[in-house]
Parts: sequence; C-alpha cells; structure tokens
Amino acid sequence: MKRKSLLYFPSPAEAEADGFLAVSMELNQALLDEAYQNGIFPWYEDIGFFFWYAPNPRFVLFTSELHLSASSRKQLRKKLFHFTINRAFDEVIECCRIQERAAGQICWITDAFVEAYRTANRRGKCISVEAWNSEGRLVGGFYGMVCGKVFCGESMFHLESNAGRLAMIWFCLNSGFSLIDCQMPSDHMKALGGREISLAEYLDILDEGRTDIVEPDI
Repeated sequence: MKRKSLLYFPSPAEAEADGFLAVSMELNQALLDEAYQNGIFPWYEDIGFFFWYAPNPRFVLFTSELHLSASSRKQLRKKLFHFTINRAFDEVIECCRIQERAAGQICWITDAFVEAYRTANRRGKCISVEAWNSEGRLVGGFYGMVCGKVFCGESMFHLESNAGRLAMIWFCLNSGFSLIDCQMPSDHMKALGGREISLAEYLDILDEGRTDIVEPDI
C-alpha cells in the first residue's frame, strides 16, 4: 500500500539497523501524531534532543493470538483486581516513571515525555489501563498511544505481583484492539504470544481502518 508523504520525518523504511530514524529538538503533538501513524515512536531524550525509532522487525501481539496459561486463567477467575481504562492516567504514568527509577535504570520518562503524553491523553490519543486491588488501591497498569485498532504500548508498572500482566491480558480480551505494538521484544510479552512481524506488515495494519476506542462497560 502506497503511503502519503511525511511532513516531519523521513520514511520509516530509512531507519538504521537498530531502528534509529531521526532526532528532534521538540516533542510536540504534531510530531507524535505523525510518528505513531507511521510506525515511529520517541524512545528517549538526551541533553534536550529526542530520538525517534522505527524498528524492523516490529514486535507485536495480535490480541486474537493471546496465550492464556492455566495459571493466568485461574488468577483472572479469582478476581484479585478490578481493571479500568483511563481512570487514573496521571497516576499511571508517574508510577511507571517511579518504577524505572527504583530499578536503577536510566529513566526515559522525563518531564517532557510526561507532559507530551498527558496532553495526548487529554486529546484522546493516549490512554491508560489500571489495575486496582480489593481495597481500591492502584497497584498496576500501563499507558500507550491509540492508532485506530492498534494500541502502541509505552510503559507498564506493578506494585503487586501479576497486576500489570493481568491488566494486559484483560485489555487484550476486552478493549476491542486487534494489535498491541510492543515495539521491541520482551520475555513478558513473548509469554503472552507476542511475535515479530516486518515493518512493512505493521505499516499495512496501521493503514487499515482507523476507529476510535470505545471503553468497555465492564
């Protein structure tokens, strides 16, 4: 499928072997919109510059291929957590940032990233998924960008065992998205059925019907 010309970025096909594509001095909504609609995402900020990537192959999870282990089914039946969409976006992104720092990693969720994704959330372009325990405490979740039927995951956290993983399973089963873009491989998402596809195939999926998310009544 022939794609329209990009205004801010080179073609994703021009990305380097590690996925690196471009550098910008801003992280604004126009850049985010064009990037995610074309398989591009900002990975990190360094001394005021933002680095954009388009990996090939792309690691994704088709929700129809979700692998549910016996233990996961058992945990879901126990209803240890209550799951919601977009009920606590600011808290989720902050918890993701705190968890990365606590793990001793270089935290890519800088103030600029927080502000950009908060703004995208207010515009309906970015959503959060929350896991609440029986006491009503937020104990897990994740957030990401919305591109039609594709959800582009950004970061996940958990404060109780399995909270983030079960939130992802619930989301795959109930949100209506056909594909979760994991960007890069992880053992966690591989266990759920994630696999690699070519960048060209991923871009074709993005080009297929783009519809707004409808929050499930669950």
